[in-house]
Amino acid sequence: MKTLFIDMDGVIVDFLQSIDNHPEKDNYKGREDALPDVFLNALPLEHAIDSVGKLLDCGKYEVYIASTAPWATVESLTHKRIWIEKYFGDRLKKRLILTHRKDFLMGDYLIDDRLKNGAGEFKGELLHFGTTKYPDWKSNVFGDEPREKLVFKHKNLNLMGFQHHDKVLNNFKKTSIT
Repeated sequence: MKTLFIDMDGVIVDFLQSIDNHPEKDNYKGREDALPDVFLNALPLEHAIDSVGKLLDCGKYEVYIASTAPWATVESLTHKRIWIEKYFGDRLKKRLILTHRKDFLMGDYLIDDRLKNGAGEFKGELLHFGTTKYPDWKSNVFGDEPREKLVFKHKNLNLMGFQHHDKVLNNFKKTSIT
């Protein structure tokens, strides 16, 4: 089984929307991560909860959340833990790692939207979320062969139908790890 680490802010948590919607944001210019309850009240990114659930269910990965909490905002550590429980229940219980050194993590994959805090030096494969290669949590399926035993009905799934070989290969270069 492969070990997969998933960042929170900007990967599964819509941190920017939480800042934009915060009533005190103008008083915290340049230090938005100190906004009261900004982590606690953040919403998930579109498709993130379902997609992480699929990764947890597929049996291929041992999934952990690896996030960085602002050192000066002590309550953010607790708020991130509460957020994980709110959206995942016990599924990620005791699987939250808060660190400023993601390069110390030992595993196969790290999904992160930034290269800071050691993410850029992660020893496994960095899946740089939000980039052209890994833009979001949506999935693509190519082909239109009859599926008698498998059901492909999921809001995150984009059924592409039959595609030219070159287009399929080009899209495989952009796909995620599942």
